[in-house]
Amino acid sequence: MYRVLGIAPTPFFSDRGCHVRILEEANALQELGHQVTICSYHLGRTPPGLIVHRIPRLPWYSKLDAGPSWHKYYIDILLTVRSLLTGLRDKPDIVHAHLHEGVFIGYFVSRILDVPLVFDLQGSLIGEMLAHEFISDRGISFRLNRFLEALTTQMADVILASSVGAASYLREDRALQAKKVHVVPEGIDVAAYEDCQDRDSVRQTLGIDNNAPVCVYLGLLYPYQGIDSLIRAARSAFDQCPDLHFLIIGFPNEAHYERMAADTGFGDRFHFVGRVRYEDLPSYLVAGDLAVTPKDSRTEANSKVYNFMAAGLPVVAYDTPTNRSILQDLGTYASRGDEDGLARAVGELATDRDRRHVVGLAARERAREFSWLNVGKKIVTVYDEVLRARE
Repeated sequence: MYRVLGIAPTPFFSDRGCHVRILEEANALQELGHQVTICSYHLGRTPPGLIVHRIPRLPWYSKLDAGPSWHKYYIDILLTVRSLLTGLRDKPDIVHAHLHEGVFIGYFVSRILDVPLVFDLQGSLIGEMLAHEFISDRGISFRLNRFLEALTTQMADVILASSVGAASYLREDRALQAKKVHVVPEGIDVAAYEDCQDRDSVRQTLGIDNNAPVCVYLGLLYPYQGIDSLIRAARSAFDQCPDLHFLIIGFPNEAHYERMAADTGFGDRFHFVGRVRYEDLPSYLVAGDLAVTPKDSRTEANSKVYNFMAAGLPVVAYDTPTNRSILQDLGTYASRGDEDGLARAVGELATDRDRRHVVGLAARERAREFSWLNVGKKIVTVYDEVLRARE
């Protein structure tokens, strides 16, 4: 049995992508007989079955959504103290750091405890900052953060890349040739979707006819997730499929995007449901007939695709290495950045019931290959390797 100290510099748990990976990895490791303790911010809810130690409450900081913040600089100092105190008490075998900030904290803690540091990488730090317009792509701030991003990969004893795109991005750094970069993709619990048979309740609540095709979007409501592109280009999809509806699951900025959808003239076809608890997500996804992921990122994972597949939804996506590695020939692809092409692909799939049925069944079967328990086994194999290397 390994004792694992997880460091999550984020308001865990907050019903969004990177948090799902942290949660399900911890659950899988515990199911395999290992002990996991997570240190995190003061915000977020504690999932049942997990031990989460938090920093002291800071009443002026309440940010739950993704993205950088100047407050994190001092919050991460508090998290460093919390993680070190927890580590000194629990004496872990491994420090498992999530996100780049977690690596800085984890490096300090792991060296004091004299244990390996595992970096669970879900995307580029620079890419996230640029996407959130926290920095520009030039100037001192950009160069400094690019240096810090490279430094974090050097600090870790081993890196778990959540997608083939992230692994490819890492391997471009020649200084990392001696490092071990392991691709450990996301997982999914297909049974949670198979057990969810109530397809009509969400539609009835939203006033959507049971026979109307519904396309699901799941993700944070930020431009870098592609929601702006989808709404702008949706007219092409409506032209092809006049009775098409979009079910938009995500937060924040719902009011802004509702206004943007209304400006298209098809506001009644967009149904914004805001934040949905992770446990309730299957009920919403099975209400759809197809799904779209307009996210166009070279390095980030795209965990929502696994949820779509488990729900039996055929997926329209940009043609990226990450999406290809998950969907393979089951995806309906548009060229990267081609908004109209993405919308046309949605419209074509929405009008083809037979194709949706066949592809959806095949997608669910493929999703069975990505169980979280298998993810946990891969992580344990990495733990074994990095601990043997220190003997």
